[in-house]
Amino acid sequence: MAGLFYFGEAFRPVPLEKHFIGVKGKPGSTTSTTNLDRTTYEKVISLLKDGHQVMVFVHARRETMGTARKLHEMAMLEGTADYFDCSVQKGWDTARVDVGRSKNKELREFFDYGLGVHHAGMLRGDRNLAERLFAEGWIKVLCCTATLAWGVNLPAYAVIIKGTELYDQTKGKFVDLGVLDVLQVHHPPSLQKEIVDGDRFSVVQDVHSMNRRGWDIFVPRQTSCSITSPP
Repeated sequence: MAGLFYFGEAFRPVPLEKHFIGVKGKPGSTTSTTNLDRTTYEKVISLLKDGHQVMVFVHARRETMGTARKLHEMAMLEGTADYFDCSVQKGWDTARVDVGRSKNKELREFFDYGLGVHHAGMLRGDRNLAERLFAEGWIKVLCCTATLAWGVNLPAYAVIIKGTELYDQTKGKFVDLGVLDVLQVHHPPSLQKEIVDGDRFSVVQDVHSMNRRGWDIFVPRQTSCSITSPP
């Protein structure tokens, strides 16, 4: 079509891979929640072991705290908490003082664990602090909502979308995450100028629903994608 330009993956400064991971359980059920938590934790640990930072996107403000707390609890239980440690980073002690001055109890709670949270319900100063902590490498994992993806250009090696369905109060049921939100959330890895590639992972409750809605448009031919259908 004349005058229509297609900006595909070839225009990105950093090659990206996209992976879809299916989990068992009806959205909102205990089984689904447990499997989402476990799969997210395992993928985060895998990335941390390779020395990468990770953004974990969730779909509710409260879930940012819940996910950060669950990651820490599982790390303590399985002896992997050291992978979250950032205390050797230059400037970490100064950053700890700044965090101590914050009125946000979640930032204070999670900082020593190498974790942070970011959502629209936080004060602008606290959101700026969370962004700076991640950008400087003073935290390893940032649990956030799509507010971060739409409003801030914050680089990350990998992003994980924890679940691709959210509850719509107007419809009274779970609905699929919007296409534009997914594309925007997948943006941070492409901002990393110093790395040679990046990863994006979507932990999906219903793989077959994603396929029916054409989510394969997110998987260009030159990248790889792994989709595990629920048994």
